[in-house]
Amino acid sequence: MKKILVIDSSDLLRQYIKERLEEFGFEVIVSRDGFDGLIKLKNILPDLVIMDYFLNRMTGIELLKEKAEFKSIADIPVLILSSKVDKDLIARIAKYKVFKFLTKPVKFDLLIQSLNELFNTRLVIDKTPSIIDVHLNDDILFVEIATGLNKEKLSILKYKIQQIKEATKKEITKILIIFSDINFTENLGVLLTTLLDNVISSTKSSIEHIKVLTNSSTIKDFLSINEKYKDINITNDFVEAIESFGKIDIFAYGEEIENIKKEIISIKETEKTEEPLQLKFESEKVDEKSAQEKANRKYKISIVDDDLSTLEFMATVLSMQSNYEIYTYENGKYFVSDLENHQPDLVFLDLMMPEMNGFQVMKYMADKNLHIPVVVVTALIQKDTIIRAQKFGIKSFVSKPLKVELILKKAEEFLK
Repeated sequence: MKKILVIDSSDLLRQYIKERLEEFGFEVIVSRDGFDGLIKLKNILPDLVIMDYFLNRMTGIELLKEKAEFKSIADIPVLILSSKVDKDLIARIAKYKVFKFLTKPVKFDLLIQSLNELFNTRLVIDKTPSIIDVHLNDDILFVEIATGLNKEKLSILKYKIQQIKEATKKEITKILIIFSDINFTENLGVLLTTLLDNVISSTKSSIEHIKVLTNSSTIKDFLSINEKYKDINITNDFVEAIESFGKIDIFAYGEEIENIKKEIISIKETEKTEEPLQLKFESEKVDEKSAQEKANRKYKISIVDDDLSTLEFMATVLSMQSNYEIYTYENGKYFVSDLENHQPDLVFLDLMMPEMNGFQVMKYMADKNLHIPVVVVTALIQKDTIIRAQKFGIKSFVSKPLKVELILKKAEEFLK
């Protein structure tokens, strides 16, 4: 049994990761701060450390430095979680056995994918398409669900509700669950029960304070034969649902009413970086088949830049993707001389370099009839620079200082 140490100040995130990974057969040990985490790391010798970079009592970099000094734990891989990613952070952690960097709020499918890569396992999660939004309007908790019910997201929902309670310091006693365009599966009854169990356990509310808004006769039929939840109030009228809670100003829900009139649901897919868990999966951004094909292919990316810090930063960011092979060159001359050995799928190319600049590299590739996608990296994007580069077919530019998200986005655009 693989042992995983989770170090994070968020009680909800620690609890969620522990609960879910234990279901997959891992032994999970948790710690709330860096000092306690380091002690447990030395004593337990886990197979993996999942840790937030911004820790209490001992910072993430202090923990990584301390870890590197002890031979018994120096080689234990680390998966870093952080809501903030910048050039300096990447550069600081690059040498400390960090094998993966995940941004917060954590997407559970990416976490499982990372574990599969590290441990060479085939952990499988529910990939049923599902959109879930949960928010508090006045004193009513709206749980809005579209397309389907996903087991993983229903598990996350429980923690998202707890998070709302902690943030608002409010007790939640009125809940409206809204369904729209649900694709029915054979285990719908089980998932509906799980949904209601999780809502009740996280809100401590009673059945009479839960209302269900839906046009689906199938959902109504399932609930009517469910001994536990057969008495839940079900309606297809939003105003009726709101008024059933008692004395409530119906005009306070104007936005919800207009959205409900259009399609019963008003899903708002926003990513709040201060939140520890994300209800949206990374895998929902791409078609499943094409995603699998992409995951199985290795892509070669060349980075050409005379600024060594930029070179190291970009290489570190891109190497976090397991299917990217990174080649770095300090100037254009080194790059073109290596093209016979390593012809990349994508080039990140600086313009201003000694010996052979970016424009000379573009001309060389054009003369050799090499049709390799290029992303121009420059400190100052000027009109004449763009026009000159466009003559070589270049359409993509990024300006310095570089951002992690933009680098990864550009690579994804060309290699998808």
